[in-house]
Amino acid sequence: MKKEKKNNFLLVIGLLLVVAIISVGYATLSAQLQVNGGASLGGATWRVYFSDDPADINIVSAETNVTAEPAPSVNTAQDKITWAVNIPNPGDKYEFTFKVVNEGSINAVLASKSIPTITDPDIIFFIKEVNPQTGNYGDVTWDGLTLAAGTQRTFVVHIEYDRNSASATTLTENRYFPLNIIMNFAQAS
Repeated sequence: MKKEKKNNFLLVIGLLLVVAIISVGYATLSAQLQVNGGASLGGATWRVYFSDDPADINIVSAETNVTAEPAPSVNTAQDKITWAVNIPNPGDKYEFTFKVVNEGSINAVLASKSIPTITDPDIIFFIKEVNPQTGNYGDVTWDGLTLAAGTQRTFVVHIEYDRNSASATTLTENRYFPLNIIMNFAQAS
């Protein structure tokens, strides 16, 4: 009887240890925090997003034959830009600008991005940053791209059917591209 009590006691202790280990493991795994949208931490605020103000998604250049359906737009969560463009003729192009805004009080750095890659050799595609003083386009260094607290950066998306392409004289169909841009930012150190 004494041995049976000892075995029961060890069994209960063993079960309690298993429950404790599972609890600690769960707490460790669930301690990762992902913040989308806004947050306030000890007076500091975090809010980095694509501006959905129609004035901030500005069509810079579009040939009359080029259609964008859907037109460039920002989703409700303000973390994705979606558009599709149909470019029918060599030399046709479509450009629009978009803004990334940091309304928070914490500097942000680009953590990851999803930017379209177009492999069609007849298409010229790029995203450049717009210089706020001159309006000129400049190359973007994506690695380490920062957005200081309380600032915004404007980018231009350019897609063009190369007028000098080898297939320009043998065009048989429009070039249609559904595209998305996603940028995820993290707190800068």
